[in-house]
Amino acid sequence: MGNRTRAVVGFAVALGLIGLFVYSVGFEDVADALGETDGVSVALGTAAVFGSFAFRGMVWVRLLRAVGHGVGTARIYAVYLACTSVKFVTPYGQVSALPLMTYVLVSYSDADYDDGFASVVSIDITSYPVPLVTFGVLSFVYFVVAGPATDLGGYPVAFAILLLVITVPLFFVMFARATVERLAVFVAGVAARVVEALARLAERVADFLVPGFVEGTAEGTLGFLAEENIRDRIAGFYATLDSVVENRNNLGVAVVYAHAAWFLLALPLYFILPAFGESAGIGVVVFIVALSRLGVLVPLPGGLGTVDILLAGIISLVTGLSLPAATAAALVYRLLTYWLPVFVGAVSLVYLLVATDRI
Repeated sequence: MGNRTRAVVGFAVALGLIGLFVYSVGFEDVADALGETDGVSVALGTAAVFGSFAFRGMVWVRLLRAVGHGVGTARIYAVYLACTSVKFVTPYGQVSALPLMTYVLVSYSDADYDDGFASVVSIDITSYPVPLVTFGVLSFVYFVVAGPATDLGGYPVAFAILLLVITVPLFFVMFARATVERLAVFVAGVAARVVEALARLAERVADFLVPGFVEGTAEGTLGFLAEENIRDRIAGFYATLDSVVENRNNLGVAVVYAHAAWFLLALPLYFILPAFGESAGIGVVVFIVALSRLGVLVPLPGGLGTVDILLAGIISLVTGLSLPAATAAALVYRLLTYWLPVFVGAVSLVYLLVATDRI
């Protein structure tokens, strides 16, 4: 199944989940609650989202300039927005979208693929997991100490698991370089043996139809999987990461920008909730948004469906809103923080495709 087919199936499943959830909550009740939406709160939330775009774009500018890709600020912003759209529409976008994001970057910059991939990884780590861990821990502490007395059941344990799922692989990649290299060489070796076996099985039929096809294809694949090539690529990957990390001041500013962007992306919920009859402190709002990110562990585009449902349930549980009103608030929030970035990113991608000479 190709990437495009997986994306279409993922969207169909996600939208089906949302539809079933709204139906189970009560379509008319949710529709009535949506009618209470305040235009001012939506406008404030939209402004916060565009502020998040600005700060997250600054992360890209800072970290790409550190490795010298020769890309102008306007193009970096266009690439960032396009990559955001790609990330949000790709199943398991937190991981599987990285090669596609790299392709977009190298297509509109001076970077080669290896440097581009390392840059995208460093940008993605700085922009998403790091602020999530920071705000997740701080808001969890705030919620426990000063938040409403709510029985969260197994949510704290699930949230702790989410933080571990995010942080453990990052620490492994960053600090176990020799192990990463050995693992990559081992996996490439296994893949090479599989390719050789498949080539031997297929060469009779394929060579009869297209002489030399299997041999040429296999040679190219085996060359890519060669131990020396894998070691060179791993070394290039870490060299680019080192060039990002070694400028501590630049990295520190990028981390600050990333935290500002993440906070601004949580802020729309703070503006939206009063329109549905309940206000919540900013610490509680950040906690709700952080906890809802558990939904991204399900392989649907950008957590679509799972994040929406989790968000509605947590809003109702924490704030005391009725489930229909909480569902309406979640849908409005996701309209601003999921669908708006997808749309803006798609427009940016089209712009890159047809008007790069004007960037």
